[in-house]
Amino acid sequence: MLPVDGGVLPLLKPVGPTSHDVVTYVRRWLRERRVGHLGTLDPAAGGLLVVVVGGATRAARLLDTAETAKTYRAWIWLGLETDSDDAEGRVVRRAGAAGVTPEALAAAVAARVGEQRQVPPARSAVRVAGERAYALARRGVSPPLAARPVVVEAARVLDWRAGEGRTADLAEALVEVTLRRGGYVRAWVRDVGRDLGCGGTVRVLVRGRVGAVEGADALTLGEAEELAAQGRLRERLWPVDRLLPGWPEVVMAPDPTGRWVGRGRPAPPRTGGWVRLCAAPGTPAWALARADGGRWQEVVRLDRRAEAVS
Repeated sequence: MLPVDGGVLPLLKPVGPTSHDVVTYVRRWLRERRVGHLGTLDPAAGGLLVVVVGGATRAARLLDTAETAKTYRAWIWLGLETDSDDAEGRVVRRAGAAGVTPEALAAAVAARVGEQRQVPPARSAVRVAGERAYALARRGVSPPLAARPVVVEAARVLDWRAGEGRTADLAEALVEVTLRRGGYVRAWVRDVGRDLGCGGTVRVLVRGRVGAVEGADALTLGEAEELAAQGRLRERLWPVDRLLPGWPEVVMAPDPTGRWVGRGRPAPPRTGGWVRLCAAPGTPAWALARADGGRWQEVVRLDRRAEAVS
């Protein structure tokens, strides 16, 4: 059987490092150049970062699609807005949260579930004239960002606290938000605060789920580094199949030449849409492929030794 090259590594990113920093660590630990991730976490945010290694990098676009849901928990301030929509930014408005109740927040949160339009944070990875918005913001330029459609699948309030000390005029709340790719929790909190008439900003943000991957499944960076020192980190890679639980399995022998499984080649009868190609039932996929009209239309090989020839 042709071995699968690489896989998926769920990690817990602490506050501070960038997502690219974590990718650099994994490259060094595994001595592997081909490393990426499924969805950036800002340096000020922590939690689950799903890293893809080796041949799994080819499947990244299939593992993190527009339908992929990501769940976050955020401690937020109500009564305050910043230019970055989080505690790292400059305060641009401080109205206080007098009169805002837990019930009013719960109603505002419920109203912000579903399809909606959202202006991304000024400090975001959105491109403006070919440049990242956060790069413009660092130079003091206010990037013109247009509202775009996003989908918030679920949201709820988990806790409520009155502000104390220097934040006595504010209210604090813990919210859990599940949204699809392209949506920003920081912008969502800002909009909930504006709906309440007082403004809102994120104080602490942690990602707990990406698609089928839970934060409880992830290694800390310290654990990953220790396993790497023991030469055992590669053992902890998941096959990409675990992120595609609903995809049908088609049993086919690995075809490194592309003679039988390549674009335009005949597909097995009654095969349609995206499937996992496995050498034997229940084994990790050696390729992901899409069939239409009785022929293969796309083939994503998960092993560098199984290059397509088509």
